[in-house]
Amino acid sequence: RRTYSSQPNPPKSLPPAGTAELFHRRLIYLSGPDAPKFLQGLTTNNVDPKATIPWYSAFLDARGRMMWDSFIYPDPSNEASTWACFIEVDGTEADNLFKHLRRHKLRSKIEIRLVEEAEASVWAGWQDNGAAESEPHSSSPGYSASDLASYKFALHDPRAPGFGWRAVLPKSGLGSGSSNPSDLLSSREASDLPVIDVTSYHIRRYLYGIPEGPKEMPPASALPMESNVDLMHGIDFRKGCYVGQELTIRTKHTGIVRKRILPVQLYHRTEGVSGALSMASYDPNWRLQNTGEPTQNKHPPTGTDIKQLDEDGAAKKGRATGKFLTGISNIGLALCRLEMMTDIKVSAEGGNWRPGMEFGMQWNKEGAEGEHETVRIMPIVPQWLRD
Repeated sequence: RRTYSSQPNPPKSLPPAGTAELFHRRLIYLSGPDAPKFLQGLTTNNVDPKATIPWYSAFLDARGRMMWDSFIYPDPSNEASTWACFIEVDGTEADNLFKHLRRHKLRSKIEIRLVEEAEASVWAGWQDNGAAESEPHSSSPGYSASDLASYKFALHDPRAPGFGWRAVLPKSGLGSGSSNPSDLLSSREASDLPVIDVTSYHIRRYLYGIPEGPKEMPPASALPMESNVDLMHGIDFRKGCYVGQELTIRTKHTGIVRKRILPVQLYHRTEGVSGALSMASYDPNWRLQNTGEPTQNKHPPTGTDIKQLDEDGAAKKGRATGKFLTGISNIGLALCRLEMMTDIKVSAEGGNWRPGMEFGMQWNKEGAEGEHETVRIMPIVPQWLRD
């Protein structure tokens, strides 16, 4: 079993089109007459038992903090009395989510099981070379009725416009449907997309500013709105009660979301980054200045503080302006204080961000006591998030 490594080998370039098997994601099958009501009380998005198009959602703890980000794929082959769905979650957390569902089952008439990897797998794909995608946030899912009739578990990824599509591909026992990822695309899109490495999928996520999994949204720690779950259409603020709703709805109506996960670009003082970017620029050959080693082996540890730099390049005293989460080569994701690191204002008093400000990170050098690694970091507000 191949899992998402924290030290992947970066591709030489990011393919403009392709499909990737997401080995780091697993599936749980939930079925039974009480399944929609059961899931409605546990997830942040509305569960419509009549829905046939999959959707993005999340599970929270009682304090309103993230537990798992997920995709829900309803199974239309089942009758209403035996409603069923696949729940997609990070592979390292599949057992924990399974236990969580079993713990809340009580007397609900449902059945829960982990889907074996030999049964099905999750795929993602995209095409940027001139093929227009449907607006993922509109009522149109981007697939025709005939597409859905021939294949049941596919959607345009709703987390960011133009990001791509996502699907569950059967390997055995999941009913009809093609095992070729390209066959999931509608007729106006290419039918022969190449199969690429999953690392390209993660790079694309970072460029779009889309967090995923426990490393980027730590369970029982991260807040859903700081993790952009609301902006990625994973929260229905009009639905009824669910676990963790109280803090989430209060933050929506009375609170201020001061921090958000944003894409970031690493650079050195000699390189510089000109102007405000709307998307990071991926450089597979980018290296740490101090060691000359590829950065996939020497990234800052998750949780490394980001601080404002003075004119001499030294970190200013005071609280951190953000925390680094993960990265590949010179791009990654970080939890940023918006008013300290960007031009976005979330409160009446505004923040202290000014054009020309620079930010950086410093952490202990591995195997060399008293020595430090240092790198500069630039936060980027994607246009979809800004809108």
